[in-house]
Amino acid sequence: MKDNTKFLGFYGIGQTDICIYTASVLQNMGFSVAVYDNSYEGATEFCIPHPEEVLSPVNYKKIDYYRLKKPADRAIDYDFICIDMGVWPERQVLSECDSKILVLDPALSILSKYREYMKISAQPTRVVLRGIDHDMVPVKKVKHLLEEENPFVECFEVLHVSDEDEILRISMQYYGFRDFMRISKDMERVIRGIVEDATGEKTIVVSKALTRARRGACA
Repeated sequence: MKDNTKFLGFYGIGQTDICIYTASVLQNMGFSVAVYDNSYEGATEFCIPHPEEVLSPVNYKKIDYYRLKKPADRAIDYDFICIDMGVWPERQVLSECDSKILVLDPALSILSKYREYMKISAQPTRVVLRGIDHDMVPVKKVKHLLEEENPFVECFEVLHVSDEDEILRISMQYYGFRDFMRISKDMERVIRGIVEDATGEKTIVVSKALTRARRGACA
C-alpha cells in the first residue's frame, strides 16, 4: 500500500452523499480513490449501481467501492480512501483517519450526543451542520452548544435547508448516483473545503475538478 495514502472519515447524520461527492472530486483531480462503506446502515450500497451478486470491490466511475473495510485493511494502493463510518464509528477506526468529517442536523438531542462523543474520542473534527433554517434556531446558538467544553471542533460549516440537496440525497438511493449538477451553493462550498483541506491544492484547481465531477465526468 502507498505510504502516503490519506483516509477521510465521514460519520453522523446524512454524510453518505457528501462522502461520495468528495470521492468523485478527488478522482477528477487525477487521484486514485476508493470508498469504504464501514457503516451499519450500508447506505453507499444503495447509491452505487452494482451486479445482483455483489462483488468487492465494485468499480463505478473509476472509483472502487468496498463494503465493511477499515483503515487497518491496508492491502490496496490508493491516494485517497473515503470511509462512510455510519452514525457511531468505532473510536479506533476514527483515530486512524487523517481527516474526520462529522455531519449532523440541529436537533438538540443529536447535538448533545455528538458533543459528548467528540469529547471522548478527542479527535479534531470538521463539523458540517446540515438542514438548518433561519426560523429554527440561530446558527450561533448551535455552534456555541456544540463547542461547549469541547475543543475538538476544528472547522464549523453550515448547510442550510435545500430542496436540491435533499432530492439528490434521497433519489440516488433509489436510482443510483449519476451526477450532482443541482447541488446548492452551500454544498459546493462544503465539498470544496473538504477537498482543499485534504489535498492542499488551490481553490481554482479544486473548483475545476468539482465542475467536472458535478457533471458526472471522470478523469
